[in-house]
Amino acid sequence: MDKNSYVVFGSGFDYCEYMCKDMLSFKNCQFINKNSGVGYSIYKIFHNRYANKILKTNIGYGCLFDKKKLTKIGFNHFVFFDSNPLLYDEKFLQYIRKKIKNSKITIIFVNTMATRNMRDIQYFKSNSDLIFTIDANDARLYDFIFLEGIHSKVDCEVVPEVEFDVTFAGADKKRGNIVKKARDVCLKNNLTYAFTVVGMKDAPSDIKTIRIPYEKVLEQELKSKCILEVCVGEQNALTLRAIEAIMYDKFLITNNKNIVNCTYYNEDKMKIFESEQDLEKRLLEIKSKTVRFEYKGEFSPITLFKKIREEIQKES
Repeated sequence: MDKNSYVVFGSGFDYCEYMCKDMLSFKNCQFINKNSGVGYSIYKIFHNRYANKILKTNIGYGCLFDKKKLTKIGFNHFVFFDSNPLLYDEKFLQYIRKKIKNSKITIIFVNTMATRNMRDIQYFKSNSDLIFTIDANDARLYDFIFLEGIHSKVDCEVVPEVEFDVTFAGADKKRGNIVKKARDVCLKNNLTYAFTVVGMKDAPSDIKTIRIPYEKVLEQELKSKCILEVCVGEQNALTLRAIEAIMYDKFLITNNKNIVNCTYYNEDKMKIFESEQDLEKRLLEIKSKTVRFEYKGEFSPITLFKKIREEIQKES
């Protein structure tokens, strides 16, 4: 039996609620994804850039989580996703260390250090006990703990019927032209598709450009045979799209060359494209593919909790 408690401050995005869904099975876990509600409002009254110049108080910090759910016989683990603003309130982190008995602070970087305007690395190291990252390069460069991925699989009572051969959903970020090329190949070869490129200008009418909730993204993926992944620049970390392909047995087409380092990599189930010609060739393979990854739950946040306990035990 796990005698520890966990207070998890999510990224604030809707996909994080799905990512961390498995945590909710823990009675001793508080998952706080949205910085909102009465507690957060009280916190903001006493801790904003104006109040901080005048007040030096801990009032409001205890309103951000439920103290009654903390443990007295194990560790109280406070886990912060790197996108959560509370991670950057150093006084809050110091409050946890000083006021919460047997507290431990863990940071999870689901974004690479290169893609974020990050503070000095020493800030994170001095204000935490453990730092995990899903990026292997960052793990080596900064001596973080490597975590291949984190996600919760949604169990479907009824598996949706396949409606599309291929799907893509994401922001433009200079990926629109590649998705349009995929769309042209699909039209030419009678492949069905569901493409959403948020913010894409001059998009064809059959490519959606308005953001859809993550729930709809997942529904779209479950109804597709293949997930198309288009990464911008060098990608070392395993993306949500790749993890979902593994979890839900979907053929993956990606331009991420580092997918070969994935535990579940299989060159017959994950195809890499480097050019438009490659992309067309990969798309034409969809019809003949039936994919099974035999996913065993390694990306579950329950595995993360286990790793946190193991790492803390090493340091004890």
